[in-house]
Amino acid sequence: MQEKLDRHFNKSAQYSGDKAAKIAAGYAAVTESIHALKESDAFFNETIRQLEKTGTEESRLEAIRMRRERRAMRPKCDLGGGRERTFE
Repeated sequence: MQEKLDRHFNKSAQYSGDKAAKIAAGYAAVTESIHALKESDAFFNETIRQLEKTGTEESRLEAIRMRRERRAMRPKCDLGGGRERTFE
């Protein structure tokens, strides 16, 4: 996703003035959001690993529930034919 965003941003170098400033600001905002999501995912995954390591059945079930909820929140893309792809 970051590579696609970088390619789009590089193509936008042909613009100047206000449009270039808007594109640069948008690029910075989206890039910052991507990094924040990656940090959030890393924290979430570490939390689940810790829950699984505690060894109790209740914590393992809680970790499974949390993973399912997290997976359900991911954006999906319709591939046609009733198939969906989850973005990670």
